[in-house]
Amino acid sequence: MQPRPFAWTAGTILAVIGLAGFAPEPIVSVETDPLRIATGVDHPQLFALFGVSPVLNVIHLALGVWGLISARSLNASLTYARQTTFVAALLTVFGVIPGLDTLFGLAPLYGNNLLLHFFLAITAFLFGWLYRRPPAIPDRVEDDDEAYEG
Repeated sequence: MQPRPFAWTAGTILAVIGLAGFAPEPIVSVETDPLRIATGVDHPQLFALFGVSPVLNVIHLALGVWGLISARSLNASLTYARQTTFVAALLTVFGVIPGLDTLFGLAPLYGNNLLLHFFLAITAFLFGWLYRRPPAIPDRVEDDDEAYEG
């Protein structure tokens, strides 16, 4: 479980979702949930699955670009996975609290976005916090006296 492939994959997916959220009508459609429309919370839907807003698009795009940049090194990708765990977990917790599930009307964190952020938090936790560095291989000692004992 290497954090570098995770950072690259998560970064790519989040950047695509962030960019696609700004797309026009065929990709982004109007909210169709009557309960959300009745309560005045109507956000456009990406692929008719994920609620989108400019704020959420920027969050996804920023996390995606950060992941793509951090995939260059092990330490940076490990930091990315660990910090993404907290960001995604926070978005997940906000998504189940009434009032915060829309981030005060700025971003839809409910529905399938809740699942997206939950699975992102779990996978980021697995790659960031459960990763163990391989043990360092000691340098070989080239001493003839130790090599021919006995």
